[in-house]
Amino acid sequence: MHIDRANVLNLKSLWKKYGSQALSTNSELTQPHESVKYVNTHWPHRCWSNSPSQSQDLSWLKELPDTSIFPLLPMQSDEKSKDHAAVELSLIQKQLEKNNWHCMLEQTAMFLSLDNGSYDPKSERVERHAGFTIKKVQTPQDITLWLNIVNQAFGYSIDRLVIEKLINDQDMQILIAYQDEQAIASAILYKTDDVIGIHQVGVKRDFQGKGFARIFMSEIINACLLWQGKYLVLQASQAGKPLYESLGFTAQFLIKSYQKNAG
Repeated sequence: MHIDRANVLNLKSLWKKYGSQALSTNSELTQPHESVKYVNTHWPHRCWSNSPSQSQDLSWLKELPDTSIFPLLPMQSDEKSKDHAAVELSLIQKQLEKNNWHCMLEQTAMFLSLDNGSYDPKSERVERHAGFTIKKVQTPQDITLWLNIVNQAFGYSIDRLVIEKLINDQDMQILIAYQDEQAIASAILYKTDDVIGIHQVGVKRDFQGKGFARIFMSEIINACLLWQGKYLVLQASQAGKPLYESLGFTAQFLIKSYQKNAG
């Protein structure tokens, strides 16, 4: 599978794990092969289609809550050239903007190959802080700590029930990093086949800018090696992209996420 497609599939599958609803439309009743639309009615508020093309009628977006976020993702079809797909995405973007949607988030999809010994963890000379440890979220107290980190790092809240449902998922590792027994950083690892997605990597405000994100990511990469992942994928913010590049990740494509304008 092409690594671009693997990144998108890991992300969409994770959104489903968070808890999404499949939407049906009148056209699907008459056209059974019509693509299925999905929406997270709570965090992360994403809505998307399982179609290899997003150029279908977008009128279904009008019926969604104003909190809904529609990400423009690359077309998952072997029949389309990259140029054709880029043109199609541009047309969708114009259609969204014309209908009063605005771009509220830009991320860069990135990947790192761990296959065939191409990644050497010894090449990453990351000085580890004394007292820095990582553990999996397992208890209600762990969940509370993890949610607090996410709130401080990203400025939004995650429904507790979402995380409670995931802590025993065999394809999921929800992690907390500690410095001197104080919880300071969060992450989610989600494995689809031999691809591991790295999500929700955040550091508490008081510990940002001190090298903890780099130390944490280095440990995460080593954990993914032990988990027998062949590729790592993620979606980087503009602020986080330089860190991931320094760790060997390669940029794939831009993801623009749209939301309805208020009012």
